Amino acid sequence: MRWKEADYFFEATYKHPFVQGIGKGELKKEQHIHYIKQDYEYLNAIIRYHPLGMEKCTTHV
Repeated sequence: MRWKEADYFFEATYKHPFVQGIGKGELKKEQHIHYIKQDYEYLNAIIRYHPLGMEKCTTHV
């Protein structure tokens, strides 16, 4: 994807209330806890499934 084509996604992400709350230090404790729990789940999924993708990969970098 070209940078200009990605501008919309960058702006939408940057202007999201959660991201703005992080930047301003205004997140509520519950929001922060929820974020950490979701990040934990995401990272665990990556750890589990990344090796499976590598195993099926036909090219090596």
